[in-house]
Amino acid sequence: YLAVFEEIDPEGDLKKVEFIASSGGRLDGDSLYDAIKPGTSWDEAGITIPTPKADEGYRFLEWRPEIPAGDHKIVSDEAYVAIFERIDPDWVLIRFEADYGGSLEGRTAYLVRRGTSWEDAGIRLPKVIEDSRYDFTGWDPEIPANDYIIVRDRVFTARFEKESTGGGGGGGGGGGGSDRVDYRIIYEDRNGEELDREEGRGEVGDIVRGEEKTFRNYRLYRVIPSNEKIELVRDEDKNIITYIYQYDRDSGSSGGGSTGGGSSSSLPKLNRKDHMQYIQGYPDKTVRPEGYLTREEAAAVFYRLLESNYRKKVYADSYSFTDYRPGRWSNKHVGTLVKARVLLGYPDGSFKPGNYITRGELVAIAYKFEGMVDNNVDRFTDTKNHWARKYINGAYERGLIKGYPDGSFKPNERISRAEFVVIVNNLLDRQVEADGVLPGLKEFKDLKAGKWYYYPMLEALNGHDYDRYPNGREKWHKLVDFDVEM
Repeated sequence: YLAVFEEIDPEGDLKKVEFIASSGGRLDGDSLYDAIKPGTSWDEAGITIPTPKADEGYRFLEWRPEIPAGDHKIVSDEAYVAIFERIDPDWVLIRFEADYGGSLEGRTAYLVRRGTSWEDAGIRLPKVIEDSRYDFTGWDPEIPANDYIIVRDRVFTARFEKESTGGGGGGGGGGGGSDRVDYRIIYEDRNGEELDREEGRGEVGDIVRGEEKTFRNYRLYRVIPSNEKIELVRDEDKNIITYIYQYDRDSGSSGGGSTGGGSSSSLPKLNRKDHMQYIQGYPDKTVRPEGYLTREEAAAVFYRLLESNYRKKVYADSYSFTDYRPGRWSNKHVGTLVKARVLLGYPDGSFKPGNYITRGELVAIAYKFEGMVDNNVDRFTDTKNHWARKYINGAYERGLIKGYPDGSFKPNERISRAEFVVIVNNLLDRQVEADGVLPGLKEFKDLKAGKWYYYPMLEALNGHDYDRYPNGREKWHKLVDFDVEM
């Protein structure tokens, strides 16, 4: 055994700057600079940024965080991740929308193949229509140049400003006090339960701005209108700013009484805090990510993910569907989720536990846990008359799902285990990439790095403690074998 000693730096602990490649690429050049004295600049430390080299089928996207200037002082350990993005025949959505003060005329959405230039995509800007007393000030963000390569969904918003008219022109209809109107700023959760409100009065034509508030166990989900301001009009039902909040998925709601009346407290509760392993492999050391799963297998996964106290509260080992059979392995999984009003059967009174679950059926389950508001804006070409339409539209709005390049969703098709995992991970806000995982992960013969589902499957297969990078993705710091209720 060798006792190792190191020199104590009188100016403090030595620091390091590290460069890391995410999945899809590598770095060419030195990636670690250590033994740097605190207060040394990048230039003084002789740091040279390694060149990102993308693997086939990937492109370099950006450094996260952004690379600093050469005079940047190093006062703590620093890490910079080269982010690579897959180039595949996927499609992205380019949308145009109008802020308060105007509207758009013409086509406002384009499905574009990822990697296409702006010019080749054939995008035509919609016509901007200014409301009375408003001027169009430009697009936010700016419309890109023709050679811009489209790699992700983008939203371009037409911005407007009220005209500065030097003083009061005529406007008909009895001046004075009759132009004073009421307005409201409402704060509510996603089920419409009011958390707070503010009321006031102003003159017709005044601009009223809202302000976000914080509420324990809630986070802001949406503001209507999105720019958080309104121009007061005589129709007071239009003088409303609404802040909508999502129940905070990381807080363990105190479960006391079972009255079940209020909004988010009545939603079925998932354990969103503990990142447990929620799928298993097969005895032959495969995990079959491209295989399908049955309705009862899906029920078993969501059963495991229920918050433990809530699962005890709604536990049931039987159900009333016509095809219930005592002794079936999935009875407690299906029975519990039926009691929690998450699972539904078929019109003939059966449940068909051994049938493969469809994409539409899975999205309907996810919807039950989110408490999303009904959404009748169709996002896909084949869902307008489908029974799961509102679930699919709501799940798209929430970011749980994507469709196919042709604009369809295929709600009646079977869903693969990998696709299932991606939706569940999105529901739980569980996302990790190469820079976040640890050694010692579970290995399977049919789960190989480079597949689009590789990291989502690792997320589902390996329990872990974690922190988050500034971009929201996870940085695991310990693998944990959770005691999962199977």
